[in-house]
Amino acid sequence: MQRYLVPKQGNPDACQQLFQHPFQKQVLFDGTCFLFQSPLDQKWHKWPGITGCIEKKFFFDYRAPTGHELASHKTSSTKDEGDRIHRQIHHVYTCIPREECQCTKRVHLSRLSSRTKSAMKFIKDFDVEPNATEYTIISPASHTGTRLDMIGKRFSGQSNQLSVIVSWKTGYAIDYDKNPLHQKMHGGLEEYESTPQHHNQLQSIIEYQMLKQDYGIQFDEYIIVYLDKDVKYRVEYLKDSALFRDKDGIFQYYCT
Repeated sequence: MQRYLVPKQGNPDACQQLFQHPFQKQVLFDGTCFLFQSPLDQKWHKWPGITGCIEKKFFFDYRAPTGHELASHKTSSTKDEGDRIHRQIHHVYTCIPREECQCTKRVHLSRLSSRTKSAMKFIKDFDVEPNATEYTIISPASHTGTRLDMIGKRFSGQSNQLSVIVSWKTGYAIDYDKNPLHQKMHGGLEEYESTPQHHNQLQSIIEYQMLKQDYGIQFDEYIIVYLDKDVKYRVEYLKDSALFRDKDGIFQYYCT
């Protein structure tokens, strides 16, 4: 995949703009749902996360492969393992620098997952300077919320500093871009097969558009990183995906 190059005139201050946005004083995540304090009545409203909402809108009839189909459609980790990796990354890049840990489970640095080490290798290879992990944002336009896996800056070239969002994926390692049943997506995306890769891109597009449309903040890069074993990773630049061309229509349909 060809690398997407951001013009030198980017927005390296996107993280600070997000931290200082008025919404961030009115949003919480309680572990199960997102809470938003309305400026109109000062009451806290519960909003769901984006994952289930995206599924209902765009691939509600998706069926994960079973039985003999798994022979060529293997998963590389369970949800519990994915949660563990996200927790470890958060601990390393947020809890330790702040000298304050709010992890619900203890993280043993001597027992980090190989996929966590893959994430650490990516951060070093791509010269990423993390500013926050598991960072909560909300969308008044859609009444949903999400947590950004990592946001920060990175250097591209000699002096060009870019704002970046990183999304960690630990699921499909083989044929994540295929659907054995050739199912299609919905919501105007019927030309695309319903695959884990497209599902991940949809989630990333919604997050990117929430920041752009609801917050008025545009990050220079959004990178999806598939974490593999043996300290390896695969990278996708969201702006290289065909779905990204339809980002405005996708977000509009999502908000209806």
